[in-house]
Amino acid sequence: LGITVACRLAPEDKWPAGGEDVALVMAWIHAHGRRYGADPSRIILMGHSAGAGHVATYLANPSLHEADGTRVAGMILVSGPYNILTLPDGPNTAYYGEDPLRYPACNTIPGLIASGLPLLLAVAENDPIAFEQQASELLATWQEACGRAPRFARLTGHNHVSIVQHIGAQDSFLTEAILDFMHSGR
Repeated sequence: LGITVACRLAPEDKWPAGGEDVALVMAWIHAHGRRYGADPSRIILMGHSAGAGHVATYLANPSLHEADGTRVAGMILVSGPYNILTLPDGPNTAYYGEDPLRYPACNTIPGLIASGLPLLLAVAENDPIAFEQQASELLATWQEACGRAPRFARLTGHNHVSIVQHIGAQDSFLTEAILDFMHSGR
């Protein structure tokens, strides 16, 4: 069962609006998901690009979780921003605002590691360099903190858009990585 979500947009809605939107979806799934065949104990959150940042914001910030926790089995983050402090061109001020004193709170990497959740991280060979750098930082920090790297997929021949357009299509590399992650117990 898959649920596709659209989040509120900047500049009207600023950080952490995307993470709050994920929290609303999680609350809805826990309240109504069984009616559609969802098993709340097997939820894997996946996001691409800004969506990966929104999923990361939600998972890294327990203040956004329901009173009884996240109840998430894992996360799949594809070509997203995880630490706006190290983005080559700086943060997107339309979403993160212009107050640099708020930026450290937007770094999701410590919270993602602290969550203890299994992670599949993916990037495309032809992603903009910022996404490759963000993935590398998350991988290195995770490895240092946990003593092991999370699952990682780097799709050759793909760009920032085609990486997700090929899920379920003829190039099955990411599809297979996702299915293996979901079925292997991470």
